[in-house]
Formats: sequence, structure tokens, C-alpha cells
Amino acid sequence: MSKFVGVNQVNLSIEEIKKLNIRRVEICITQSRPYKESLKDALETLEFCEENRIAYSVHLPLYIPKWYQQDYLAAFFLSKNEALRKQSFHLLEMNLKKLEEKNVDYFVLHFPGVNHTDTDHENFKLFLKSSLEEINTLAEKYNAKILLEYFGSNILFNDYYQWIEIIESFSKIGLLLDTGHLYFASKLVPFDFLQAFSVLAKAADAFHFWTTKGSHYYQNNEYYKTYHHIIPNFNQDAKDGWAFDPRFIFNQMLNQKKPIILEASNIYKGHEYLINSIQELLEYAEIFQKDY
Repeated sequence: MSKFVGVNQVNLSIEEIKKLNIRRVEICITQSRPYKESLKDALETLEFCEENRIAYSVHLPLYIPKWYQQDYLAAFFLSKNEALRKQSFHLLEMNLKKLEEKNVDYFVLHFPGVNHTDTDHENFKLFLKSSLEEINTLAEKYNAKILLEYFGSNILFNDYYQWIEIIESFSKIGLLLDTGHLYFASKLVPFDFLQAFSVLAKAADAFHFWTTKGSHYYQNNEYYKTYHHIIPNFNQDAKDGWAFDPRFIFNQMLNQKKPIILEASNIYKGHEYLINSIQELLEYAEIFQKDY
């Protein structure tokens, strides 16, 4: 199967990964199950990848200590709250240290946090640069590549051109383009989704691929609230309200020859639909890449 296209392991067993002959995996924990159970599955899949020489990335954090009481998918690297900001860096370093001996291809990190209204921040550009420098220093210390996942959720840092420009200046930080979050950003900021995708796809180091339906973002979107991340399927049509044409977007990502992680839940139409859609995308990618 394709060396570029892989899956987030949260909703797949090791046996399913074997059966689908998946050669790239993203290790991640989930809020839909108890933490200890989710971490156990994540680490077992990580070891399976190590033993079978399957390329894998890690969506941070995996390890969440009791002292960290915030939503682990939230990010406070740009927070005015210095205590929360320090906790975010401490949590990042703890995870990098624990995974230092593993063969992680790259790490994925939520970075900008959620800030829709507060523009009152003295010397934000210097603050942003300082935060990125600290992440880059930690990445250098633990010989890691850290990809920052693009979000439009921080009013002070939602310009994707700015993301590209500033991230390119760091040696150990890269950019991850997530199709679902980009779609929501295009409604939130707003901007043209396809234009932003075209620009970011060239600059990104890797992709997350999932979709949704409707013109609203996050908790204003009924499909997102009900189904969360939906697996792309070639039967979905933007004319019917889907976020984008999945075949067109998938082709553009495949042309970049960069890692693509199918990051979807199994809520929409059930687990069989998820597996069948993953298999269809993997087979399509294999044929597509043979035609290069």
C-alpha cells in the first residue's frame, strides 16, 4: 500500500491495520474512551509500528500527568496566562522526553489556542516568536520534528501566509494542513477555502484528511457536533453541502508526495463505512502513485 497515506489509529485495531496493509500510522489518544485504556492502545500500536518498521507520527500529547487539569487538546502556548503557558511547555517537554528513544517520524502539536475576540496583546509578534523559539529549542534538544497544525481559531494568528512565513524560519518546526480545520477556518476568519488549500498544501509537511457538511464551524455545525471527523468518500459532493470534493483534494495532496493521515471517527454511517472508505482511499492512492 501507499507509503504516504496512513490512518489515525484511534478507531482501528492492530488486526485491522494489518489486514489493510497500512504502512503509515498516527498514534493518538482519544477523549471518547477512558484515558488509561486509550493510552494503552496507543502505546501497543506504537510498538507494533516499531516492530514492523511502519512509519508513524505522534499526535501530542500522549502522556497526561495528574497535574495537567486542562483539556489536553487545547493549547496555551500563546496564552496571556503565564501559569497555563508554562504548563503547556512542561507537558510538551515531558512527552518529547518520554518518546525520545522512539523512531517517531514527526510530532503533531496544537499551537495557537482559541481566541476569537481579544486583540489587546502588547508586542504579540515578539511573544509569538519567543513561543516558537522555545518549541524549536525543545525539538532540537530531543531531536524531534514538530508540525504545528493550522487553525484559524486565534484572531491574533490566523493569517495562513503569516503561518508559512514564520514557521519556515525554524529548523525543527513544520506545518500540518488539516482539511477539516482549514474548512472551518475558512468560515471563521473568513477566506476562500480552495485558495488557502492551494497555498498551504505546497508549504505543509504533512496532512490530516477528514471532512464535514454544512456552512457553519465547530459547535455551530450540526454535522460536526453529531459525527465529529467524517471519513472522506468519493460519493460525497460539495454540491450537496459537503466541505469539498474529496477526490480533487486527495489528488492535490497526493501530488505533494507528503504524509496524509486519514483522521476520522467511525460515528458517521458506522465502522464498516469507515473501513470501506479507508480501503478505497488506500487503493486509489496506490494506483495514483503508480502513474507518476
